[in-house]
Amino acid sequence: EKNGMVEIDSNKDWSFCVLTTKPLYGDSFLWEICLQAEDEVVFRDAAFLLISLHQRLAPSLLVQLESVRKGFVASCMNHIDEAARSLGLDKYESEDKKSIKTEQKELDGCRTEA
Repeated sequence: EKNGMVEIDSNKDWSFCVLTTKPLYGDSFLWEICLQAEDEVVFRDAAFLLISLHQRLAPSLLVQLESVRKGFVASCMNHIDEAARSLGLDKYESEDKKSIKTEQKELDGCRTEA
């Protein structure tokens, strides 16, 4: 069964193939489910579907796989950043992060001196 964007094999669970690199309808709802789910199974299934939508490309789209993956990673980071901001977590920087930044500055200084 094809709807123009996703081809679905109704005889198998989770068997589908994405036919386009255009944004898919419902993507934002899957993100909401992932970021707000209180039930681990609900989260896991929604996350699995989101990942699968970016991995199960039609053979004709495989040449764009790297671009699709980069876009998906960027989307993941944006959604996580938005969720952190909505929780007020962007106001605080962990000691680990500060330590890593300090170490990176020291390494960068060593490289320029060498």
